[in-house]
Amino acid sequence: MVSKPSVGLLALLLPVFAVFAQGEGTNKTVVTADRLTFEYKKQMAVFDGHVVVVDPRIRIESDELRLVFSKTNEIKSVTATGNVRLRSEDKTGACNKAVYVGETEEVTLTGNARLNRGGRDSVTGDRIIFYLDEDRVVVEGGTQLVIFPEDGPVKTPLKR
Repeated sequence: MVSKPSVGLLALLLPVFAVFAQGEGTNKTVVTADRLTFEYKKQMAVFDGHVVVVDPRIRIESDELRLVFSKTNEIKSVTATGNVRLRSEDKTGACNKAVYVGETEEVTLTGNARLNRGGRDSVTGDRIIFYLDEDRVVVEGGTQLVIFPEDGPVKTPLKR
């Protein structure tokens, strides 16, 4: 599990899928793609090809984006697959697949999952799971966390 110093990296995903979970707001979210298919019986929208989500707080790019709705038109899940790229202010993320589940407020990045902050701090792993309600992150498999001090890298190496 990633400890408190990485909470800044958690801030990357907090607004990412909140875009889809938010209620009424004054700002708009625009999704563009080569094709949109809406399946009424399955209550699912699938955006294919060059998918770009632009929101005042986040930008998401992927090959495909799948939205599943409840019977009351609430978003049950959002799945971005293929060359997933996330950007919010100075934070970026990349993975092969990102899944948000509305009921559990859980976001899972898989396949070469990486988050960066300020072009320096980073966390990588096979799977990065955000528990949004708990302010908790778990990184599994091939985990590496790199954090630099706010005032720059350490100038003198520590002696052993």
